[in-house]
Amino acid sequence: MKLAAFQFKASENIETNFEKLVSAINLATLENADFLLTQECALTGFPPVERKNTASIDFGELSKYETELFELATKNKLSIALGTIESANNSNFNTVKISHKNKSICSYKKRALWGWDCDNFSPGFDEGIFEIENIKIGIRICYEIRFPEYFRELFVSSVPICAISFADVSDNPDFDRYNLILAHLQTRAVENCIYIVSANSISKNQIAPTAIIDPNGKILSKAEINKEELISFDYKGQDISFGQKGRIQHSKELLKL
Repeated sequence: MKLAAFQFKASENIETNFEKLVSAINLATLENADFLLTQECALTGFPPVERKNTASIDFGELSKYETELFELATKNKLSIALGTIESANNSNFNTVKISHKNKSICSYKKRALWGWDCDNFSPGFDEGIFEIENIKIGIRICYEIRFPEYFRELFVSSVPICAISFADVSDNPDFDRYNLILAHLQTRAVENCIYIVSANSISKNQIAPTAIIDPNGKILSKAEINKEELISFDYKGQDISFGQKGRIQHSKELLKL
C-alpha cells in the first residue's frame, strides 16, 4: 500500500480548498498512491485560525464537495482521509472522514479538545480504526499526539499504521515547537511499533510536520516547512526488527495482553 500525505494553505473558502484537494488527489494518483491523508479541517478551514467559526458553513454545500472528492478518489482508485467538519445532533465535530471505493468506512471525531476546539466542537467517541484491503489504519487528530493513551489503543488492536491530521500553525516561526511535535511523532511510532503518517496545514508557520515515520522512529519522508507538497511512501508490511520484538513483548506483558 502506497501512503501519501498532502499539505496546503487552507482557508475559509471551501471551494478554494476543494480545488486544492482535487489537485492533491491527482498528484497522489500520479504517485500511484493507494491512500491519501489530508490535514485537519482541510476542506472547511480550521476555526478560528483559517475560518472565523463554524456558523457560516453551509453543510449542504459542504456535503456536495465531500461527495465530489470521494467520487474522484474512487475514480482514481484512491482511498482518502479527508479533514472536515461534521454537524450532527445540534453539535459540530472536528472530523476525518475516510472513503474507500466511494463508501464512507469510518468517521473519526476528535476526542481531545482544548482551547479553540472547545469553543467550536463537541468531543467525539469513535475509536478511529478502519481497514483498507485488510490493513488496519488508525486515525488521530492534532492535540491527541500529546497523549500516549490514544496510541496505546492502536497497539492493543494490532494496528500497523496511524494517520494524524494537524492544523498546528502559528503567527511566527517556532522551530523548537516543530521539533518537539516531530519528536512526539517519532516516540509514538517507537512506543507502539507503528508507522506514522502526518499531514499539517501551511496556512501560517508550521509548528508540526507533514511526515512519514517508521516503527523505529526513522523519518522516511518529510515535507519542506511551509511549502505546498505531497509526500509518499510504499508500505510493504512490517519487517519486525530485534528491537521491535522486545518492545512488542514487554508492552504486551505490561498491558497483560
